[in-house]
Amino acid sequence: MHRFKGSSDTGAMIWFFQRITGLLLVGFLGGHFLFQHFFAEEPNAGQLTYESVGRTLANPMWKTLELGFLAFALFHGINGIWMILGDYVHWKWLRVTVFSVLCMGALSLFILGTVTIVPFTMTAR
Repeated sequence: MHRFKGSSDTGAMIWFFQRITGLLLVGFLGGHFLFQHFFAEEPNAGQLTYESVGRTLANPMWKTLELGFLAFALFHGINGIWMILGDYVHWKWLRVTVFSVLCMGALSLFILGTVTIVPFTMTAR
């Protein structure tokens, strides 16, 4: 009987971060939903319009929270896809290709989300 000697790539840290980002996403989603739909300081609280979203995203704190939400959601989603595909993709060249495509897709979506969120500025009501 051979004893397993361990590996530097056991996947334990990725598994751990998947659970942590899942918990963080629950918090981000709950906070986002509560503050956008129930605790909004507007006459028509809960009714989302371009103007109400623009006013919210003009606040640097909300920009930071939404960018964090985006980053954690992308990491969690792409990592989940990678863990599933890792069970089925066994050729090294294909694993590298799939991983690269997933990383490029995540980076593209993060850039797209960032250029959507960051340009909002404070405007007079």
